[in-house]
Amino acid sequence: MKTLHLIRHAKSSWSSTGLTDHDRILDASGIAACSLMAEPIQNDGCDFTHCYVSSAIRAQMTIDGITKAIEAQSLNWTTDPTLYTFSATDLRSWLSRLPETHQSVTLVGHNPAFTELINYLSETNLSNLPTCGYAKLQGEVNWDALRPACMKLTTLLTPKIIRESD
Repeated sequence: MKTLHLIRHAKSSWSSTGLTDHDRILDASGIAACSLMAEPIQNDGCDFTHCYVSSAIRAQMTIDGITKAIEAQSLNWTTDPTLYTFSATDLRSWLSRLPETHQSVTLVGHNPAFTELINYLSETNLSNLPTCGYAKLQGEVNWDALRPACMKLTTLLTPKIIRESD
């Protein structure tokens, strides 16, 4: 069974007008959301063994914030500039090149690509994966044979859901 963990970058700041989209940083609420989400994501089985992150600063800051919040474990990730995309088609193409030995993969990236990918791979009609949202999809599938509804959305966590459960 393959498992795909998707973590959308946390809320970014628009206050520095001179920065490109790629270089935007997290705002204070985004930094706090990383700490809030880290333990629930880990508790849901996201082990970060094969973790790939967009090269965008806000995505890098998100995985760094999650790493710092999970003190019991040292997390490693690979930065991949091709994950700086807003296209689910690009993500499906990227996933199709993964080794089949990777049973579980974590991506940290962007919308609308993540929401569209979730809806494509599962029978879900998710309107939006919020910032710092986490989705886990599972299915008996090969990475190079992803097709509509081949996986099931088994977990959806957002900062709002976590705050409301406290």
